Amino acid sequence: MRSFSPRSNARHVSLLGACVLLAATVLPAALWAQGGDVTTVAVVRFTDMTARRSSLLEAKATDAVALALSDSKEYLVTPAREVDREVQALALNLPLSMTEAVRLGKRLDVDCVCLGQVLVAAVNTTTGKGEVRLQIMMVDVEAAELLDGSTVTTQTKPIPGWSGTEADILNEALRQSAEEGVARMLATRVRRGSVDAVLPTGTCAINLGSEDGAASGMKLVVMRPVYLKELETVTLRKIGYLEVSRMHPDMCYADPVRNVAPRTGDYVVRVYEPQAVVIKEAAKQDRTKFVWGLASLALLGALAGIATGGNEGTKPPTPISYLYQDTPGVRPTIRVEFLHGLDKAFGHLLFRGPIRYFPADPYYLVEVSTRGMGEERIRATEDLPDWRDQRDVTITVTFRDESGDYTTETVDITYMHPQLDPGSTYYHRIQRVTKPQFPPGTNPPIGSTGGTEQVAQAAGPDENVIDQSGDFPMLSQASDPAGPVTYIEAPTLSTTVPQPGVPQNTASIDFEWSTVVGADDYMLEVYDANGTVLLRRTGIRPTPPTIRENWRPAAGDLAGQSTYYWHVGARKKTEVGARGQGIPQCGAGSNLQVGYVLSSEQSFVTAPIPPGPVGTTTPVAGPGKIAAKPGKQANATAGDTKPAKGGGKPGRTGGNAPPRPARPPRTPVWQPAPTVGPGR
Repeated sequence: MRSFSPRSNARHVSLLGACVLLAATVLPAALWAQGGDVTTVAVVRFTDMTARRSSLLEAKATDAVALALSDSKEYLVTPAREVDREVQALALNLPLSMTEAVRLGKRLDVDCVCLGQVLVAAVNTTTGKGEVRLQIMMVDVEAAELLDGSTVTTQTKPIPGWSGTEADILNEALRQSAEEGVARMLATRVRRGSVDAVLPTGTCAINLGSEDGAASGMKLVVMRPVYLKELETVTLRKIGYLEVSRMHPDMCYADPVRNVAPRTGDYVVRVYEPQAVVIKEAAKQDRTKFVWGLASLALLGALAGIATGGNEGTKPPTPISYLYQDTPGVRPTIRVEFLHGLDKAFGHLLFRGPIRYFPADPYYLVEVSTRGMGEERIRATEDLPDWRDQRDVTITVTFRDESGDYTTETVDITYMHPQLDPGSTYYHRIQRVTKPQFPPGTNPPIGSTGGTEQVAQAAGPDENVIDQSGDFPMLSQASDPAGPVTYIEAPTLSTTVPQPGVPQNTASIDFEWSTVVGADDYMLEVYDANGTVLLRRTGIRPTPPTIRENWRPAAGDLAGQSTYYWHVGARKKTEVGARGQGIPQCGAGSNLQVGYVLSSEQSFVTAPIPPGPVGTTTPVAGPGKIAAKPGKQANATAGDTKPAKGGGKPGRTGGNAPPRPARPPRTPVWQPAPTVGPGR
């Protein structure tokens, strides 16, 4: 190996110096963008926000989180004595502000400073069940921002006949909360990205998509590497904030918040918002919507006083949108529905956009519903997932002109239907095609505002066109946007965990399925042949690429040598709103199931249960003959001839079980009136 010696010539020394300077310039920013393998962190003493105000509880919570961070192998934790020494040396008072946390982090020369609060710490003295809610927040010293965090609530199992001390229960609850909080923080981290392009409107194209953990509405901080000549080093300067407006699996678009001027190459990273901040912001938005709602009602009242006649020219009622499946396991569509009754028109135009207030231009047109070309009343229309080539539609409208004579005019529409991308978020608007209500020039309908000619001029690169013959505007105003809806496909169940046909231990069963892009909340259901639900576990967080859940049934929950069924559901929890907005639906009528995009059904069989002690009997139910749990009544439909799944009862000739009755639907959270399917 060659060695460097004092005899090296000046050229070699100059070249070596240039390499060192280049490394000092590029490496800090590169390491910040990649995040590094191990992050150094200082854990500051947590704050007890409960009524206890216990310094001992604060110390235990701090130690539990520090241990969980160290055990994760992702963080190198600074010893607590060094942190306490520097806090005293800087004369800082707990809890620390953001500025004080950054100051402490620079003094300790760490990447992050961990702050936290104990929000709940309680023990039920009757059952011995403990509950702890912990909030963990990570301040990035370089960015001077909260970039990661989590808020978790854990409950310990009840202890029959418990008569111990609260300290033991709280210690276990703190340990579980710390481990789950750190695990959730790591699972929800968003990869640090960069600005790929800045559009003329100021919108930035970011190389982060839904597959990287980004989501609509997420706040991003923009950092720019700056070389300080006098210090011969590179530092990151905060430029401002962006808010993600539309999503794709591998990229997203973000709009500047206030006066921000990002450049291509700037670094971006998600800003973590604590639960209290999210609740406060949601309440603020609700108050704003209420004020605007009152103003809108006043404006509509004024318009009603000016106009005469019906409301065919006004905009349609505000629709809702949600994911809809005909049957479990199939690819869902996005259904756009008029919540308050049917809507009457010659045709309905459906527009799909990536942001809430996108224009109802031909560029965004994806579907035209015409029914029988008369004034039909429709309840809903659907945005299908697959790509469809160019379509030409002509809508003919007959009406009386200002002289009283019947006049016929047409609206010619050309459009294409782009596919729905899994993980992408969409909004929808609807526009009517109606007959003109008033003679032109006397009292034009409200719907003439933004009429056909204005819309047709805005045709985009897909060559979508909306053109109309004659001089009578027949397009209403576009509805308010419905959404957001993130397109999520049905989860895929594992065929090996549990493996159908292989007997499963009735004391412990594992279930495994693949995660789907865009979903952040999962549900697992296990039920018998009669449809009686034995397990319904919700709030399951994704751990890509697969999720595995273990169920330990209580004694008597499962019978031996019997067949059971399971499926899972997925949803975007943050999009579930009021009145059915964003709540997935599956099926219709008495089979309607609400709340999740459902996978297909899969079965498993149980192994024989060993006999009990001498003198006791253990009843064994055959497949299709499973007794309902106490307090639950099996509900079957007479005449259903669907064959039962699994083998027959021992000793029965032929080995086939009686016909399996239909599984009744579970009570939905929200169930709308029956809908009329959209036209194709």
